[in-house]
Amino acid sequence: MDQLFRQDLILGILPGKENALGSTAIRERVARQGLNIDLRTIQRDLSDLKEKYPHVHSRKDGRSTLWWAEKSLSRLSMLPTDANEPDHDYGSRHAFWDGCASRTTGPAS
Repeated sequence: MDQLFRQDLILGILPGKENALGSTAIRERVARQGLNIDLRTIQRDLSDLKEKYPHVHSRKDGRSTLWWAEKSLSRLSMLPTDANEPDHDYGSRHAFWDGCASRTTGPAS
């Protein structure tokens, strides 16, 4: 499994502070996305993400550690299973980007 893909998936799963999750719950959510990853690997990924991204946080809660991300600071992300949801309107977004491309495209210098 590609570490970048796995960590990107975890970033998308991390809730806000008020709904912080333990590593076991995060592992279960990763498994629901079709990836069977060892709990220790999830824990290492969470520690790596906390070092790399200032919006990823953790706090001790008894013997466990709870994890969350400040969603206002995180980039937009979509879980792989969200891409198949029929209620998302991606057409208008594609039209927007197509319009931007046509305005910036000009004769070659």
